[in-house]
Amino acid sequence: MRETPQFMYGVVLDAGSSHTTMYIYKWPSDKQNGTGIVTQHSECHVKGGGISSYAGERGGAGSSLEPCLKQTLQDIPKSRHRLTPVYLGATAVYPTPPSQSKY
Repeated sequence: MRETPQFMYGVVLDAGSSHTTMYIYKWPSDKQNGTGIVTQHSECHVKGGGISSYAGERGGAGSSLEPCLKQTLQDIPKSRHRLTPVYLGATAVYPTPPSQSKY
């Protein structure tokens, strides 16, 4: 009987102007020919506003992530923690003054 393959994991923080969501992805560690199917394992919606809402609040953005990071520690096997990359994608929307609007 073949043992179930272990998975590799990756964490993506999608930090937008209105909210932040953390996604955990996984893929088989024994992928063939350097390819594998990546699937979403879980997600966590960070409570609070977007990342820009913490401007001027030292440590505020980091503190807001704590519940989701705790979930990550539970969702990813401990043996994979040190092998799991974390990526941050941050976007911001800046309003264009009416005098500079192209529309």
